[in-house]
Amino acid sequence: MKFYCVAGENSGDLHGSFLVKALLDQMPGIHIRGVGGERMQAAGMELFLKNDSLNLMGFVEVIKHLPHLLHTLEAVKRDIINFQPNAVILIDYPGFNLRLAKYLKRHGIKVYYYISPQVWAWKESRINILKECVDKLFVILPFEVDFFERHDILAEFYGHPLLDAIASYVPAPLPPEVNPENKSIIAVLPGSRAHVVQRMLPAFLSLIPYFRDYQFIIAGTHNIDTRFYQKYIASTPATLVVGKTYDLMKAADFALVTSGTATLETGLFQVPMLVGYKGNWLSMELAKRLVKVKSITLVNLVLDQPLVPEFIQNDLTPRKLVPVINQYLRSPTFAQQTKLALAKLPGLLGGVGVSERLAKRIIALNI
Repeated sequence: MKFYCVAGENSGDLHGSFLVKALLDQMPGIHIRGVGGERMQAAGMELFLKNDSLNLMGFVEVIKHLPHLLHTLEAVKRDIINFQPNAVILIDYPGFNLRLAKYLKRHGIKVYYYISPQVWAWKESRINILKECVDKLFVILPFEVDFFERHDILAEFYGHPLLDAIASYVPAPLPPEVNPENKSIIAVLPGSRAHVVQRMLPAFLSLIPYFRDYQFIIAGTHNIDTRFYQKYIASTPATLVVGKTYDLMKAADFALVTSGTATLETGLFQVPMLVGYKGNWLSMELAKRLVKVKSITLVNLVLDQPLVPEFIQNDLTPRKLVPVINQYLRSPTFAQQTKLALAKLPGLLGGVGVSERLAKRIIALNI
């Protein structure tokens, strides 16, 4: 039995690694090849192509790199045809993967899509591609099942893979040098892409003068050179930890989070937070016209309530953010109420064992 996986981003590599491991645990003799990152490779996938050059976000950023993306797409198509898998498992990354799905359908190759494109938020036209080109759609948010059912697509929900990631996490103390005075901690999660960090980190660090009794600690990622962060940190008392995001979340009293998967991770650690996003002007103007979702925060969407405050573009200013943060830091009751609401997330997201349940289903479909 052979499977080919395609994950174009860091989050896809994380979730894909748990699925690869679960597939191999269920059936050790299977051969898994594909596009991903170091995690999927470490889990046992033969890496055809590393996905670091595919990790893009925003209309303008994607357009600038379009020739490279199209060249990569052609290379992946050829590799899949040569590999002849039982099925291709596409993980998130819809701009690339939906094009690939159309090609695979024409060539009679079975397609599973894991982590559905967020067509409930925007680009609803993609529903037709999912309906016509995807054999099985595996979603990770509970409300997506009903959404796709309304569009005559049978989606299957086995839970959110972040639950597996957090369940496998082994806690460790933060290095003492990142909090030398042992202050209470405000975690800063500026994103995993350099062009997003470039916009978000200065906005979050501008809050330091208003909270001098707290240590601002930035969650860095291995795919961004530490020298990139230092450009923004150098003139501040903020510190950086790389590859220790969960340790930071566990220690934090509050978090400043860039919109994305990190908001859900922070929520699962029951850390009160605010969420922000600042993008390329043209990308954001286009998004305002296309995006139909009522919140940019996954926590709010899963809980179906505006629990986490959000700030976009020019609203990311100390004048607007400081009063909101003070509401959490100076009112233990308010913070505790937030934590109680966040505690509902694991139950709503399906519980641990997501990857094992999904792996069993995929293997059963191919026996």
